[in-house]
Amino acid sequence: TSHCGIIIGVIFLMLTRRYRPYPMSIVRVWLWSEFYFVVTFIADELTGFNYGFLLHKPEAFSILSFLSDSRPLYLLQMHGVALVFFLGLYAPFAIYDLWKGKSLKNAGKQEAAL
Repeated sequence: TSHCGIIIGVIFLMLTRRYRPYPMSIVRVWLWSEFYFVVTFIADELTGFNYGFLLHKPEAFSILSFLSDSRPLYLLQMHGVALVFFLGLYAPFAIYDLWKGKSLKNAGKQEAAL
């Protein structure tokens, strides 16, 4: 599907341009995700659509099925799931940096220089 194009694009940039995430990348992704959350939440409230499953859980079984039925807690838990995904996706790069002897602090400084 169309989401595969995103993954292919990321892998392409990592292989050809040597792009990669750094510790500060998690913060930037988190902030952009929060912006997306707010805009989508407002749009969902105004239109009644359930884009991003912010109004309620999907009917089909998914990871969101394990979250609370209380809407405020559900939204908070969604943020937690997102953070776990961000950290999980960054983990191989952090492990590689630690294995190569680079500190995560210095890896962030390299990013700033780019």
